[in-house]
Amino acid sequence: MIRVKILWLSHRDIRHPRAGGAELTIYEVGKRLVADGHKVNWITPRPIASPKKELIDGIIISRIGGNLIVHVASIIYILTMRQDYDIIIDDMGHAMPWFSRLITRKPVIVYFRHRHSRTLKGQVNRILASFLTLMERGYRIFYRGCAFVTESESSLQDLISMGIPETKIFLNPVLAP
Repeated sequence: MIRVKILWLSHRDIRHPRAGGAELTIYEVGKRLVADGHKVNWITPRPIASPKKELIDGIIISRIGGNLIVHVASIIYILTMRQDYDIIIDDMGHAMPWFSRLITRKPVIVYFRHRHSRTLKGQVNRILASFLTLMERGYRIFYRGCAFVTESESSLQDLISMGIPETKIFLNPVLAP
């Protein structure tokens, strides 16, 4: 079996104070990948008082900066490639893209949770909501040619409506533990 080195970019990790279902999914998938002999490095923002690096069930968690800084830091991390990863997963738990496909020739998989533009109103100010909606509309450009993985039929339909080719979308129902 080919062992794969995976760099997974996400907005929270399993020990983040606001971790939820998206982080549980990453953790469960990551644990299974590690159990199969793959290497998983999970890049995420660093909440106050959290360690910069931690090993949880074989998953390396690297915490870098805050919610916005992590996007810049992850680009620098990928460009300097402290490790030679085989695959990068851009987890879209939030609307802001990671832009990995634009800065590397490595295969990038987009893990799409749901369309954020429908729920931004009332969660963030109007200017930020408009900006994030624009970023979300750009997924088809930022991630041209990438595979998208999603967990529900409604999210699959969202991706199609956003201009993502159906042949690039893979439905992966929520994993049972």
